[in-house]
Amino acid sequence: MKKIKRSLKIDGFLFSHLFSLWYLDSGLLKLLKDVVQIYDEKTANMLPETDEDLRQIAFHGIGWNTITKRTPEWVKDNGQCIDQLRAGKSTIEQAGRGAFAKYFIAKGGLVAPLPFLQILNKDELNMYKTKMHEGTNIKYADYDKLVGQQLILNYCFTHNESTLLLCPVSLAALINHKSTRSQNADGPNAHYRWSQWEKSTSEWLDLSFGEIGEVCLTRLFSLLFANRNTKICEHIESYYLEKWTWIVF
Repeated sequence: MKKIKRSLKIDGFLFSHLFSLWYLDSGLLKLLKDVVQIYDEKTANMLPETDEDLRQIAFHGIGWNTITKRTPEWVKDNGQCIDQLRAGKSTIEQAGRGAFAKYFIAKGGLVAPLPFLQILNKDELNMYKTKMHEGTNIKYADYDKLVGQQLILNYCFTHNESTLLLCPVSLAALINHKSTRSQNADGPNAHYRWSQWEKSTSEWLDLSFGEIGEVCLTRLFSLLFANRNTKICEHIESYYLEKWTWIVF
């Protein structure tokens, strides 16, 4: 909390004093930034380097100078919409939470992108009974007494012959299973496909298990597409087993 308050004080101080810098030209602003850089790199990164940067920060806020600016054209060519879903109570009994369409999605349209976080050993999500060290308040895990797994395991993709987990880091993690053999004739209203939009996905899929372990951040993406026209507030469901067959290492 102290760090947060200190950060707010710094941001507020910088913002309140920006207007006193209007008379500075780009050369002086750059000099000021270079001097601050010597003492605090993070603070220097927030400071304007040109008079145009100063005007933008004054109108848009201090964060303006720390983000990459993209044009609407760039977003259309390179971006994917992540605002198609909302979380809510699943319509499936005892399924917990689910994902619902926020807007109408046409057949074949993108429902959601799924960037993945990889966990090499699914056993890392095991939970064990704890013991207390004699004479201390220190607890330690008794690895002979498994009591369950962490809840995140329910939202990850895996394969029976692999220890690897791929865990979605978007609302698509809440999408529930519906079999293609369901008594409800409609079947699942969405399906997964490996992304061809994110170029790194094809490279990632060629990595060995050992090479995956050396990757700090995953750049593997799957995309979820609508099997049919999807109404607003419709519960999104997919056939999980299609995904299991894809993830074979």
